Amino acid sequence: MLHHGTQPAVQQAEQILDDITASHPQTSEAWVLRGDIHLRRNQPGKAVDVALRGLAHKPDDRQLLLLKALAEQERSPLLAVPTLRVLLERDPNDIEVALALGRAHIDAGEPQKAVDLMRPYVQRSTNLQRRQCEAVFATGLYETGDKQGAQAILDTMTRAEPDDPMPMLTLARLLTGDALYSRVGDLAANWMRTHQESGRTVAVVANGLVATGDQEAVTIAENLLRETLRHDGDSIDALNALAQLLYATGRHAESAKLNGRILQLQPDNVVALNNLAWTLCENQQKYREALDLAERGIQIAPQYVDVKDTRGVILYRLGEYTKAADDFTQCLRMYPTDWPASVTTRFHLARALAGLGRKSEAVAELRRTLDLHSRIESLTP
Repeated sequence: MLHHGTQPAVQQAEQILDDITASHPQTSEAWVLRGDIHLRRNQPGKAVDVALRGLAHKPDDRQLLLLKALAEQERSPLLAVPTLRVLLERDPNDIEVALALGRAHIDAGEPQKAVDLMRPYVQRSTNLQRRQCEAVFATGLYETGDKQGAQAILDTMTRAEPDDPMPMLTLARLLTGDALYSRVGDLAANWMRTHQESGRTVAVVANGLVATGDQEAVTIAENLLRETLRHDGDSIDALNALAQLLYATGRHAESAKLNGRILQLQPDNVVALNNLAWTLCENQQKYREALDLAERGIQIAPQYVDVKDTRGVILYRLGEYTKAADDFTQCLRMYPTDWPASVTTRFHLARALAGLGRKSEAVAELRRTLDLHSRIESLTP
């Protein structure tokens, strides 16, 4: 049920979990799943409340304490530190908790505490956990100003396992945070030269650069993705990342071509179907072609709400306001509560209602849209 992510599925899962926690309050897994739903919906306060209710029945439960810490970290990293410390004091060998505490210290602006914490774990942990500890340790060193020390650790990690992208991605994220975009580009380009199938890794780096909003970073990201596709023209990750970048920078026709290429490689890729349908509708006014794609996407993935919203917009453009309003109404039932995309869908519904002449209802929806937007910024200017 949770896998579908729609509002009816989530509500059904919540009801089942509520029944379990009411009849078997000692079942910590049910409390944790209930809290995880709130975390997915960006409701850390409610997740903390669920964790505390579960802890009232099982005060020492590791899973519930970890849920509480993760929810607290969403609100403020400093809030998570005391709970994680308690967990680590109870079991100093719990590497998962040690890693979470190290990251919380870094996010809270306490990198030296992360360094001091992780040092012994780097020395005594093994395999994947050791590498995770080394990555957090290197991040802490970097944030304290010991950038050479951080680089040395990440270089050692790379020599030990040349095909593991973790050290490169860790360094790329740190350099991006320091606005050293050209160095990030060189780092990713070198990875490309030494790894044949590098599309997914380069796409992660490129998306991090694009997220900065800096023009230089966006240009470097575009160059990286284009170079990746010259080496591996079938990389879905690189094609998707470049298509999104091009659309965001106003090059809609080229973005559409890339989504078309994705569909040649993966005809059932519903994300590419949705993106291409949107571009054909909103930027090329090819409404019938767009409608065919949206219909195909709905047949493939009826639970994928975004494509139904896209079909509603296409129907609105075609003047079929009743059908459009029906699609938007269904979307709002399916989206989880306070889901960011639901703000835009509510605006789309208001337009369809206005087209039907139901102006008072349209105004009411617009007021709800603005109220939601004040809490979940989702609308473009």
